[in-house]
Amino acid sequence: MNEITHEVPFKVNGTSITDIARDIYFFQHRENAALQILAQFEGLPLDTAYEIINGNAKLVSVDDGKNVKVVFEEDKEFKKQLTEVRENLKKQKEVVEEHQKVSLESRRGWEETDSMEQEIQKRTLIFINAFISRISIPIAYSDKMR
Repeated sequence: MNEITHEVPFKVNGTSITDIARDIYFFQHRENAALQILAQFEGLPLDTAYEIINGNAKLVSVDDGKNVKVVFEEDKEFKKQLTEVRENLKKQKEVVEEHQKVSLESRRGWEETDSMEQEIQKRTLIFINAFISRISIPIAYSDKMR
């Protein structure tokens, strides 16, 4: 098991720093901010920072919070939670996409209905105009003939 120890001038909770960096990386999508938090520990290589963020290592407080060390062990609970979050996000995305698809189809249906209604109204007006024309012409002639 590899360990890297870093001394800090104040007390630090390594687990909290690990959690904060992961939250910023995965849930706020701010990779640089997460890496900057971990970069505050001098000598912490970038690949180790990624190992911490991805749950393959973690920061642990030692010496009553005066030092922090990197412990390279898989954080199974974090990885399980991350997998669940990713699955939920995937399901949410699928639901949103399905809703958008249904919404688009219903809008198309309304557009078709609207155009059909407009066509019916147009044909009705043509019929009414034709009907009135046929009736009024003979009436007009019959009135004049009397």
